[in-house]
Amino acid sequence: MYLTQYRTQKKLVAPAVLSASLVATLLLSGCSDNSTDSAPAESSSSAASSSASTSSSTSSPSASQKASPSANAATSKAVETKEKAAENKESDSADAPSENYAGAEALSSAKSTDLSNEQVTKTQDLYSSYEKVLTAVGTVEVKSDKESDSASSSKEDNTNTPNLALDDKTVSDIEKVSTGSASDEFSANALEFGTNDWKQEGTSKIVGEPKVADSKYNGAPAKVLEVCIDSSDVKVKDSAGNTLTDPNTPKKSLNIFTLVEDNGNWKIASHDFPNNPDC
Repeated sequence: MYLTQYRTQKKLVAPAVLSASLVATLLLSGCSDNSTDSAPAESSSSAASSSASTSSSTSSPSASQKASPSANAATSKAVETKEKAAENKESDSADAPSENYAGAEALSSAKSTDLSNEQVTKTQDLYSSYEKVLTAVGTVEVKSDKESDSASSSKEDNTNTPNLALDDKTVSDIEKVSTGSASDEFSANALEFGTNDWKQEGTSKIVGEPKVADSKYNGAPAKVLEVCIDSSDVKVKDSAGNTLTDPNTPKKSLNIFTLVEDNGNWKIASHDFPNNPDC
């Protein structure tokens, strides 16, 4: 009886135990399957995320790339402008004529001096003395032999202009302050004043910062000066008193003077102007 009951109980219990074991096995199997199924999904999601990130990185330009069209255009234009400016500067430098007056090279490296410099004050005195000659130019009429022979025929010609020359005093005054090419220039200018009956009022003065350098004139030692001449006080008038000086003409200009010693006295040997006389 007890054996029968035991067997009966065993039969009843065994299926229950088997059933619990089977359930556990099935549960474990289900977890394994779910884990296997989720792995590809996670891998696929990761790949998709990576692909999206790569696509976003490729398709989304950087800030510099977004600004590149206008930035590159501005940069290109700036470079082009700079290159053109450099080319123009080189062209202007190449086209600019070099100074051709005597002593130009020496003056190019000379330092500025003050107005009290001995050579500067001497130049001022000499040039002022020349300008005073223009206040009253003396002339004389000169006739050649041919003019004397045809004097009778010329009397009826009221347009005949007499042949004038500077008188001795004017020549002497000019020779006291100048020699060489400067003397020729001053004499020609004075003769023009005398012929047209012009007169100068006032004299020029040296202003600014002059330059003085050692030089040569016809092989002799000389001083070359670059000075700014202010002619604001100068007026040229005709015989009727009319002012001939153009008010629009610049009152200041750079002048180049070469001084040499002549018999112990300083004189202006040449007078010139630089390419750019502005001062």
